[in-house]
Amino acid sequence: MQKSGVQMPDYKVVEAYVLPLFQQAKSQYSLPGVLEELRRFEETLDNHKELEAFFDSKAFSRREKTEVLQDLLKWMNLSPLTGNFFALLAENQRFDAKVPKMALKAFEAFLREDKGIHSGILVMASLPEADEQERIRERLEKKLNLKLMLDFQEDPALIEGSRLELEGTVYEQSIKDRLSHLDRWIKGI
Repeated sequence: MQKSGVQMPDYKVVEAYVLPLFQQAKSQYSLPGVLEELRRFEETLDNHKELEAFFDSKAFSRREKTEVLQDLLKWMNLSPLTGNFFALLAENQRFDAKVPKMALKAFEAFLREDKGIHSGILVMASLPEADEQERIRERLEKKLNLKLMLDFQEDPALIEGSRLELEGTVYEQSIKDRLSHLDRWIKGI
């Protein structure tokens, strides 16, 4: 028994659609153009909440949504590569208002991976100035022998120190972490 309506895709499904888009864009030397179009499309939906509501609504048929999507793609004057990507998602009932954001995220991840850039989050008790953030990133790149793209975040609960989250691995060096270890040692855990 087949469900009616649009199947809500998760990130892994969208990522599976984005990979061939990325590969094709790379082979056509059009990565920057496709990236910009994905950003524009995501921003368009984000800035027009009525479009988001339309694509997420169950009150409209798949055909009506596909027609509106095709009109939107023409209006935005997207390349055939990007336009066909969204049209394929719609045809396979994999398009909703969350897809453009997920597609952009997946495309950016493939781009970073292709360039050998590793993304991470560096959480500190207080945020350093931009020039100090750059120096920290450069020192970590040397120490880890990796190209890094870091998102700096503030967490006053760290007291002193930092926590680096890099592709699923967490490195923490803080007073809070040391106190936690000490507490476990005292309790014999």
